[in-house]
Amino acid sequence: MRNSTAAGAPAGRSPQPSRNPLRRLLAVLGPGLMMAGAAIGVSHLVQSTRAGADYGFTLMWVILLANVLKYPFFEYGHRFTAATGQNLLEGYLRQGRWVLGLFFALNLVTAVTSIAGVTFVTAALAENLFGFGFSNAVWSAGLLLFCVALTVLGHYRYVEGAIKAMLAVLFLATVSATLAAAIKGPVAAPGTPVPALSIAFLVALLGWMPAPIEVSVWNSLWVQAKERALGRRISLAEARWDFNLGYVLTILLALIFTALGALVMFGSGESLSGNASVFSKQLVQLYGATLGELWMPVVAAAAFSAMLSTVLTVVEAYPRSLAEALHLLAPGLRIRHHAHHSLWMVGTSLLGWLIVQAFLDDLTRLIDLVTSIAFLSAPVFAVMNYRLIFSDQVGAEARPGLALRLLSRAGILFLTGFSLFFLYSRYFAA
Repeated sequence: MRNSTAAGAPAGRSPQPSRNPLRRLLAVLGPGLMMAGAAIGVSHLVQSTRAGADYGFTLMWVILLANVLKYPFFEYGHRFTAATGQNLLEGYLRQGRWVLGLFFALNLVTAVTSIAGVTFVTAALAENLFGFGFSNAVWSAGLLLFCVALTVLGHYRYVEGAIKAMLAVLFLATVSATLAAAIKGPVAAPGTPVPALSIAFLVALLGWMPAPIEVSVWNSLWVQAKERALGRRISLAEARWDFNLGYVLTILLALIFTALGALVMFGSGESLSGNASVFSKQLVQLYGATLGELWMPVVAAAAFSAMLSTVLTVVEAYPRSLAEALHLLAPGLRIRHHAHHSLWMVGTSLLGWLIVQAFLDDLTRLIDLVTSIAFLSAPVFAVMNYRLIFSDQVGAEARPGLALRLLSRAGILFLTGFSLFFLYSRYFAA
């Protein structure tokens, strides 16, 4: 692994950054937007839409609160790398091998379950879009094989542009559908009662809102990659600008998906199905109800592309963080990094596919399980990032101010307290 002084800095003479402030800011965009793209998956397409369809607008403040309380722990991934040149994994190791070992163990669990969750949803969309008659199990296997092969062979860049274009289509279609539904008015009659909130669903909603906290490690790795591409270090101000832009987009889209579900489905007498194939059709029909049926194939393709982008990201990034962590924990490991990364991709994808097989007829139960695991592990990852950013590895000038420190503590208290309450109500309450 790179040493701390050279981390993220390219060899040789670094090119001078542009003196134009706007061009300089545009040049560093990337890691924050990559996180936004990764987040627009299960948490948005499934959980946010489901929150609106089942509970109307009542959970929008919960979604906003979750994003605000988790904000510091994602931001610290950008901040730590911009301030030190190291990624979070290297920082964890400096705090003790047990810290990095704890990350590795938890990340292994969340990696396998996350891959299973996003693959299941994507397979359902593929089944609905292409209609070849393949089962969800076959689609899941095919998608995972495709993503692993694409990453191992290094051809992801050939489809990256097309996926980004379809993400833009999905964004525009979702905004347009929500505006059209708002103009038309909600289907729910005034005074429609909101059902009692399920604690289990609330935990599932918060688990991946906007993404699992361990994604902060990906942020730090992406910042290092961006620095290598630019040929220079990224300043703290630049890193925060990039991150904040992506994070705001993520929050806005979560609220828009919730509003679409609330306007079109809440009070209609229908609810989103737990069957993967039926759910995918219902999701696309939300757009057809406002934009017209001609839009449905376009939206289906865009939604599939958004989820495919998420599958590609988790299949590549989770194993990368696991491989990086294991190399740091066992520096004498005699295996090339590319081969190590590839083995982790194959192993986690296979385990993820086996989990999919166990939940073939119940999408809702699988997603609730995956997101609940993410929520219960969130306090641990949050504390790890908090301890690291306020450690002596980060200079005083780069540490967060009082407001972010207080927000961090509030987030840790909320995540820990609610996790304990959920466990108590689930396993110990009469």
